[in-house]
Amino acid sequence: MITIFKLPKTNIGNFTTIINTTIKDTNLSFAARGLLTYLLSLPDDWDINVTHLMTQSRAKRKHILTLIDELIHFGYIRKEVIREQSGRIMRVEYKVWETPIFITVPNYIEYHRAEYAHNPYRKELLEQVLDLSKIPLESLKD
Repeated sequence: MITIFKLPKTNIGNFTTIINTTIKDTNLSFAARGLLTYLLSLPDDWDINVTHLMTQSRAKRKHILTLIDELIHFGYIRKEVIREQSGRIMRVEYKVWETPIFITVPNYIEYHRAEYAHNPYRKELLEQVLDLSKIPLESLKD
């Protein structure tokens, strides 16, 4: 048995609210969920900086980059490489989402249709995203 002690959320202003389906996404390692939670707690205009992330944990650069790649793979982060006209890399920008962005892509949904139908957690996540994108769930049924 586990006992969980939580602070009341009234009269305190320094906390982050994150959708539970994101925190419980078993596709992600606990380490990736932790990094995502940390990133979502930052201001909207904050730039992801691996050196800064290293100062916030005991993780080495390679491990942090691996976690970022995991979050990219599962649709929580999109990486954009900004290049000069010559092709030289100017900078890399990361965009972070609270829910996976690729599940609104019809091909991804079609590929994972059976998983969504039989997994209540994934179905709930899909319904939330479909509600956001206004795609009727009925259009995805066989």
